[in-house]
Amino acid sequence: MKITFNKAAYCVKLPSLEEAGNVYKNYIDVFFILKKEKRITEGIEFFGEMIDTQQWITSQGHTIYDLKKCWGKYGVDRQRMLLQMFSMMASGKSSPTPSKIVKLDDTKFQIPAEERTMLISLETARKYAEPFLEGVLEDQPLYRMLNISRADHIEVHRIPLGIRIYQPNPKHKRDFFRKRLEDCSDDIGKQRSTRTAEQSNTNR
Repeated sequence: MKITFNKAAYCVKLPSLEEAGNVYKNYIDVFFILKKEKRITEGIEFFGEMIDTQQWITSQGHTIYDLKKCWGKYGVDRQRMLLQMFSMMASGKSSPTPSKIVKLDDTKFQIPAEERTMLISLETARKYAEPFLEGVLEDQPLYRMLNISRADHIEVHRIPLGIRIYQPNPKHKRDFFRKRLEDCSDDIGKQRSTRTAEQSNTNR
């Protein structure tokens, strides 16, 4: 499954650096879960275009580099994840071919051509908090895309992500309870043997 970084979400300026820190922390957490999710059977590739890290992310003129002031909230692993995300976009290695152009709000960006589109979004606007987004794809004025901006969206999209759902084997359940009954029977038998021996010793 290929997941595209939602470039449009980077274009929304947040009101303060503190709020930007919280939004990016949540973003990193979601990215971290996707990278570490062991139930995803087929693996994930991330797809994206270069992001201008010098652009303002707040209306007060802060850039992505100013997030260092908030990095105490992130933890070392998540700090590395954030750097990895921007490195992937800047390197161009995350951009497979062929691709197609989608327009979301006023921003155009590339998405993989031959798969159902799934985005990972910064929650910089209320619309990006939804599990589905609509954009314009070439001659399709209403192009629906899957969206992940929160951890619970991963469960919403568990089927296209290929997440395994554990189905308990009824036989295993029967075997488990049979074993428990056998263990209990053994314990009861041992207790009875112990009581019998104690009574025998008392009667002597």
